[in-house]
Amino acid sequence: MGVFMGFRYTGFIGHTGGDPGVATLLFFDLNSGIGRVLVLNTSYSTAAGEQAMYNI
Repeated sequence: MGVFMGFRYTGFIGHTGGDPGVATLLFFDLNSGIGRVLVLNTSYSTAAGEQAMYNI
């Protein structure tokens, strides 16, 4: 058991994950106290999927 967190150059902490056809992201901004959750019913493992995610 464990919790894996990513520390971004932007100062956010969080984690990403997913399965085929599903993508999830959860990040918190420690300075503002704001968290963001994004759940997509698509995969962003392709260039088109990644671009669609960033457009959102």
